[in-house]
Amino acid sequence: MRLLRTVLLATAALTLPLWATLDRDGDGLSDIWAALYPAAGAPEADPDGDGATNRAEALAGTDPTSASNRLAATPRRDAAGNLVLYWTGVAGKHYSIESSANLSTWTALPGEYTGIVTALSAIVCPAGVPTGSRHFWRVVAFDVDTDSDGLNDWEEAQLGTSPTASDTDHDGMPDGWEVAHELNPLADDSAADPDGDGFTNAQEFAAGMNPGLAPIADTSGASRVDLQIYCAR
Repeated sequence: MRLLRTVLLATAALTLPLWATLDRDGDGLSDIWAALYPAAGAPEADPDGDGATNRAEALAGTDPTSASNRLAATPRRDAAGNLVLYWTGVAGKHYSIESSANLSTWTALPGEYTGIVTALSAIVCPAGVPTGSRHFWRVVAFDVDTDSDGLNDWEEAQLGTSPTASDTDHDGMPDGWEVAHELNPLADDSAADPDGDGFTNAQEFAAGMNPGLAPIADTSGASRVDLQIYCAR
C-alpha cells in the first residue's frame, strides 16, 4: 500500500471565494497573513524553500519563513491496526480529508476537522478494510467565516475578535468592515470621525461611505467647496 505523504493544497485554494478572506489588494493572500509576514514576497514565492508557496502557506496559516512550519501529514498504523493520518492543526483553520486511487480524481471523506494547536488525526482506512494496490490521501485546509462578518475564523484568531459574533465590540459595525477600514474591532469607535468629514464611523457605515477618506478641499476661489468622495463598502 502506498500513501501520499505530501499534503496537497490545490483543491483547497478553490474554497477561497466561498469563505471571507480580507484581501484588499486582490493578490489571493489574506491581508492579515501578509501583515504578519511582510517580507514573504510574491504569492508564488517560497522563501523558506519548504516546497509550499506563500499562497499555500497563507491558506494553511503557516509561517513562510520557517521550513519546519508547514502543513504536512504523516500516516501510520495505530494499536488497533487502523491507518491514521496525523497532522498539526492551526487555530481557526478547518480541514477535510480526500482520497484518490490515481492522484487525479479525489473524493472527500466524511467529516470536518477544526484546527487546534495540537496534533489532529483521522482514520483513513479502518483495520481489515482493503484499499487496492494503490491508494492516496491528502489533508485539505480551508477557511470558514462562521459569523459572516467578512473575516474568516483564522483571521479572527489572529486579531482577537470573536469568530462567532459578527460585531465583537458591539458598536454596530461588523468586525470585517472595521478591519478593512483600519478601525478597531475591539473598541467602540462608532462615534469617532477619523477623516474629519463631520460623519461618525457609524454614520459612514450606514451610508456605505469610507470612514478613512478625508474631504478634498478647493480653496482656490473666494469661497470654499468641500468635495467628499466615497468608496462603496
